[in-house]
Amino acid sequence: MAVAAEEAVRHWVNGREDLVGTPGEPGPLARGAYLIEQRSPAHGAYAVINSQPAGAEPMVAEPSLFTVSRITATIRAGTIEAAGAAAEAYVDAVRTLTGAPVPCGDTGVTCRGHDNLMSPQYLPQPADSGEQYAFSVTADFILQGSS
Repeated sequence: MAVAAEEAVRHWVNGREDLVGTPGEPGPLARGAYLIEQRSPAHGAYAVINSQPAGAEPMVAEPSLFTVSRITATIRAGTIEAAGAAAEAYVDAVRTLTGAPVPCGDTGVTCRGHDNLMSPQYLPQPADSGEQYAFSVTADFILQGSS
């Protein structure tokens, strides 16, 4: 797949008004999704998207445009309540991926579904780190690349 899975999922998240909201009404993941850590948690929750090792076997024996990518979204916010609510909203959004083709922005990648969705896991931070509150959500995304 020419576009990295992380980039495709980032575009999918940032295109969902139920997650990021609108300019007049921010959603639970108001700052959207990124590929690197951000600052200013006071401006709302955000997600850092990265891929994890997944099975090396393809979905089918023949050459295919489909791939499965294990994606972890680390949801960060300035309060535990905001981080938890944003993580739950992200889980709800992933659950909507049930087979119908969903474009991932202008990446040329289409999300076809999900599998192995894990509920949000709280990530404790060291007491003196000053870091934001965080939850981790992992799921396998079934992606279809362009030809």
